[in-house]
Amino acid sequence: MYSRKPPSTGQFRRLSQETAASGIAESTISNAESLRLSQFPAPPSSIPTTPIHSSPSSLRSTHSRMGYPPSTAAHGVSSAGPSTRPLPRPQQDASYSPDPKSPAPSSSSPYPRDFSAHDWHEGASSIDVDAQEDRLLSTSFITSLLREREPSRRTSIGSDAFSGFSEMTYLRAPSILTRHQTFHRYLLLGIRDPYLVHRAIPEVNKYESDYSDTVYSHEKSSQEDVTPTVIRSASYAQHIGTQQASVVGIASATLQNIGADARRSRQSDNRMPPTARSQSRQSNRSTKSVAASFFSRISSSSRSVARAVPLPWRRLKPLPPVPTIPHIPIAAERAHREQEATLPLSNLAERANALDKMLQKGHNPHHSLKSNARLTMTPTGGYSKYQDAWQISSDTSSYQQPIGPDEKPIKQKFSLTRKQRKLLIAFIFLLIVIIAVGVGVGVSQSHKSSESDCATGLAGARCNLNATCVCTSSTSGRCDGLAQNIVDLTPTMNTLFSTNYSLAGVYNSIWIMKGSPAGRDCSSQSNLVDVGAALSSDNSPNRTTWAEAALLWDLVQSQDSDAVQTLKSFVAGAPWSKVEHTDGPVPDDDGSFSVSASGFIFNFANQSVGQDPVSFAVNGQPSQEQIGRVGDVALPSLNRMYAFALASSTQQQGALMTYWTSVLAQREDDLSVFLSLVASAPIILPFDATAIQDLMADSTTDAFPPPLSCFPGLTNDQVQWINDIEISVFALPSITGASHFDTSCYPDRPIYGVVDLLRLRLPFAPVEDGIALQGAVLNRNVGPRAVIHNGELLSLLPGVDVTAEQPHPRDFGTLNHMSHVILAYLSSLDTNLAVALVNHVMSYGTVPPDASSIAVQSLNDIPSLEVAIFGSVLPADIRYMVSSFSTTSGSLFFGSEASSVLRNWTISGQSSQVVWADNSTSTLVAYDSSLSDSSFSEAFNAAAKAVANNVTSITAANVTSSLNSTGKMDS
Repeated sequence: MYSRKPPSTGQFRRLSQETAASGIAESTISNAESLRLSQFPAPPSSIPTTPIHSSPSSLRSTHSRMGYPPSTAAHGVSSAGPSTRPLPRPQQDASYSPDPKSPAPSSSSPYPRDFSAHDWHEGASSIDVDAQEDRLLSTSFITSLLREREPSRRTSIGSDAFSGFSEMTYLRAPSILTRHQTFHRYLLLGIRDPYLVHRAIPEVNKYESDYSDTVYSHEKSSQEDVTPTVIRSASYAQHIGTQQASVVGIASATLQNIGADARRSRQSDNRMPPTARSQSRQSNRSTKSVAASFFSRISSSSRSVARAVPLPWRRLKPLPPVPTIPHIPIAAERAHREQEATLPLSNLAERANALDKMLQKGHNPHHSLKSNARLTMTPTGGYSKYQDAWQISSDTSSYQQPIGPDEKPIKQKFSLTRKQRKLLIAFIFLLIVIIAVGVGVGVSQSHKSSESDCATGLAGARCNLNATCVCTSSTSGRCDGLAQNIVDLTPTMNTLFSTNYSLAGVYNSIWIMKGSPAGRDCSSQSNLVDVGAALSSDNSPNRTTWAEAALLWDLVQSQDSDAVQTLKSFVAGAPWSKVEHTDGPVPDDDGSFSVSASGFIFNFANQSVGQDPVSFAVNGQPSQEQIGRVGDVALPSLNRMYAFALASSTQQQGALMTYWTSVLAQREDDLSVFLSLVASAPIILPFDATAIQDLMADSTTDAFPPPLSCFPGLTNDQVQWINDIEISVFALPSITGASHFDTSCYPDRPIYGVVDLLRLRLPFAPVEDGIALQGAVLNRNVGPRAVIHNGELLSLLPGVDVTAEQPHPRDFGTLNHMSHVILAYLSSLDTNLAVALVNHVMSYGTVPPDASSIAVQSLNDIPSLEVAIFGSVLPADIRYMVSSFSTTSGSLFFGSEASSVLRNWTISGQSSQVVWADNSTSTLVAYDSSLSDSSFSEAFNAAAKAVANNVTSITAANVTSSLNSTGKMDS
């Protein structure tokens, strides 16, 4: 069965990890008939036949001619006793010389040298595996042939199994996972480790040996005493990494330890040169070994049985025998297997399909680490067709594992038909609806009972609130009824909280939360601000009025009924006994009268509304460079405005969302996008280049433009208006008016500008006398220093005076907290105009709206979004300049001395550009970025001559026409 090849230098062999010794007894060779070797199939045709054709007698004579005693067998094992001396290798022993009388090899032989009987002894290093080893007989087949004889029974050392042959065990191929990790992997999957299922009974290795250790195995017979056969252990028995490595033999063995002297003598006799080791294929069950094959001799009877051990170089091992099914007779099992073997392929495919479906539904074959191999028995003791644990069925959901004798019964899950499931779901849904309706009716009845305790037209816990409905609409045929107590409370709310709500505005806010009143009963509105459970207007009218006004203010600002209810609950549970003797603001040292709601902190003892402190440097997330632009005086003011902006934006963000979706009919998700586009819109700081041209001419590195508070020549009214805003809103120190520009004033005062939401060409749309027609467009990194407000307050100064109401700090926001500002801005517009403005912004436009749009036609009705930039604005903070070709009177600004200074400061000083436009909605503009551009210079010089000579016939139209003809006008 094996081809013979001469050993090569440096080759080595591997020994199976499962066995420490193996071999075939001498009697196996001499008494071949006892094993019925003729029953073995013929070897493959690819294996060459032996070149030596001799009988056993001639083989022994050949040994005699080579210097061996006649009694020595081919394996070097004496019949009288064991011999541990290995056979000498002809090509490696200098004392050996081949028999000159031996026939020379045939010229057609594929082997390069002579062969002798030494090449055929079992276990020699020269034996290798044939290239077609897949066709060789498996170990299980050979074992089955050997079992046909009556094997002698033996007891294996360290094993609890008693059989004629020790079953061969196979460790699994090396894996990255350790046994501990693999065990836990199967445990988590809820299945049984297949290694544990089919693992053979291990034979415990009672003895581990090294190169010098020897194991004796012998069996005493009643007929004769036989000298024990020596079985040398594997040289790497201690090195292999498997547990329970065993000595596999046929007879019972006695493990004995040989003394050190004997070991040294055997080592000297049995030492083999390293070059004699042959290389063989590695098995997944082997490690390196330099030991030759060993032999076990059994002489208890005339029959000798050799245990066939798979060669260690076999890479692929046959699978272990199929485990028997417990509690099933062997005959029944064999019959069942024969019946399974005759099943048609279609049935097998159907069974595989059913198994696949069960696995997909989570029906794992094993749900514990115990064996779940179960089969359904028929009354006759056999197996019924397809009646196994994996019953083939069209409905695999009805699968249920059979119950073993060692497990408790598993209750079958209750299953419903589709119709039953639908009826059950409908019943549950109906039950939920009935419960919900009952709860709602009960709550409403309780509310009605609590509210109906008062007489008609009265409401509140003390029945002291006038709930009579009062019409607030100016439209004929429309009432918009509002409770009388709310009508009376609105002016008080406006005074205490610095608001300017009309009755219509209050009604709209309440209508969003409560809807229209039922008939002329407005008690539901009156109860929204009722604090009668804790306060009485008879005992403490001042405190009661402030508390009611606080509830009404938060109601109309937030339009959040939950927040108002939070305030009412707090008022009802506040410790009013501490302040019962005082009707008015009192200190609250321990904060027992303070509560947070809608972003603000309400204190009902000292009657104030505050907010948590906020840091501009933290909340605004500016760069360190921008933080350094803010002076020591302006920094606390900027922090103050951030605190107000955060609180107000939090309070009104729900109201903005309601207005966005209900009034403007916009998508809810688009609101955040719109706010982001507003925050990223250009910020323009307007200035009159004619009034401050000296500043630009003197320096191109100083802060520019200067703050309004630092302007010289302001009127008293302008100074007063500036102080009203900057003192009451920003908490800045007052100004007295400057006589000249002082750069030390710049870092402490804000600079006012506008947000170019519509992407207009100039700072302001309407052109009126004194308005600024030049502006500096800022970089986006200046944004965290901006405070935003709805409507013009100071941005038009000093050229245009402004008449406006005194604002409150809560009306201001920042670019990251501006929900309340945007709500006020959009709600101040006509609905159609607001929708047109929103659509233009959401279109990501970079140019003004079309001239025919409602937004352009109604520019005078659109207020400005005014900003105040705290700290200095340096030239590095400016992206570019914008300017009109003309002045407010219609004369040319392009070509004037001030325009020349502006061009030099921007282009030469800042390496930037001036964008020239005819008006705020111009489609085409001129980009002026080079003083050496001949085409642009010719047009500028011609306009300069006309301005110098006061030629009024040359206007901006002539300039734009000239620039357009040279290709200098673009969008």
